Amino acid sequence: MLTSVPARHLLLLFLGASLPFIAACGGSGSSVSNTITSEDRFKRGMTALADKDYEKAETEFNTIVLQDPASDYADDAQFYLAESYFGDENYKLAAFNYNRLRTSFPNSPFTKMALYRSGEAYYQSSLSYDRDQRESKYAIDVYNGFAQIYPSDSLTELAKGRVKELRGKLAKRDFMTADLYMKMEDYKAAVIYFDRVIELYPDTEYLQPATDGKARAQREMGQTDAMNASK
Repeated sequence: MLTSVPARHLLLLFLGASLPFIAACGGSGSSVSNTITSEDRFKRGMTALADKDYEKAETEFNTIVLQDPASDYADDAQFYLAESYFGDENYKLAAFNYNRLRTSFPNSPFTKMALYRSGEAYYQSSLSYDRDQRESKYAIDVYNGFAQIYPSDSLTELAKGRVKELRGKLAKRDFMTADLYMKMEDYKAAVIYFDRVIELYPDTEYLQPATDGKARAQREMGQTDAMNASK
């Protein structure tokens, strides 16, 4: 059996059902009014970058790259996202994003600078000679690639200078390894590393010391062999 509902209850039911709709409409208007364009985000990112507020710059540029990749600001944002990571001394992420620009936006006017700057990011990540030299080798490859593609560019001489410095570090690593084997009187192993310096890094300051070291190691090996033969 149906019972009548008091008028005040009907009013409350109507208001309760209407509130979500009203709230949704209000929220929609608010989100539209707060929409930030890629242009606005880019300007905010550049201001943050100039102020060395790298975290904020990264957020603004990354938002453009992820949410508006087809916009006129996308490749600019990608490049300056890498620059923000570089400024923040997060060199591995900087290198990743410079390389990403070159693959995602191959026709961007930033591609040349992104190539050079990726080399700089690897260079900054390069560790001391006695540690892993992976980043040094990456940097050498990038700098050499830049010099081949842009032989007349003013940055090419800088790239070549970096290559020379990094190759010296790699040569030092092998030379010091050879020297360690000499101290351990493992002359055969020492010769192997002296040969690496001679064959791979003849353009470095370690060529002559490695040549002299190899000769010394071979003399020691000869004396050792002679002593063993006389026994």
